[in-house]
Amino acid sequence: MNSRTVFKFIVFLLNWLIISLVSVPFTLALIALATRNHNTFQYGYDFIELNNSSALLISVAIGIVFSVWNAMAFSEATGVELKQFMKAWQKYKLKSDHEINSAEMKNKISRFTQANKNWKLRKVQEDGEWKFEVSNRFAPKDVVTVKRNGNEWLVESRPKLWIYFIDMARNFRNIEFITKQLNDI
Repeated sequence: MNSRTVFKFIVFLLNWLIISLVSVPFTLALIALATRNHNTFQYGYDFIELNNSSALLISVAIGIVFSVWNAMAFSEATGVELKQFMKAWQKYKLKSDHEINSAEMKNKISRFTQANKNWKLRKVQEDGEWKFEVSNRFAPKDVVTVKRNGNEWLVESRPKLWIYFIDMARNFRNIEFITKQLNDI
């Protein structure tokens, strides 16, 4: 095994542990609701005993499912840096070959937002920073920040709410999309 595979496996295990620990209170609450008066739950003619150990087992299973799903989404996305693997907050620096003035940039950004209905320009600052809000189909909105610093771009994409730490490589795809648009500029 090479070091990249070992690193990805460690990140996967940590992600699995975090998801499992976050889902424990929810599974305990669901088990408490399902077995209000008894510790057993009838399924057909069988009785299934639901207690704290079964809640831990269900949480571990939920963690495995979501971690594998997230890892598969990141493995399908080509070009993900190793330090950005399975992270919801993605940051990349891009270099541009030519300088562009602010009036020309505003024109290109307005054409970009008109062509892409899911991207809404939320904030423009004087120092060359643009904030976009990206609406997704079933997932919560993302915030994409593009900062211009001379001939260098800093592109950051993150979920709007901090609790969404599983993003299925959605923010990386946002960065890929805006990077292609910036390269056209």
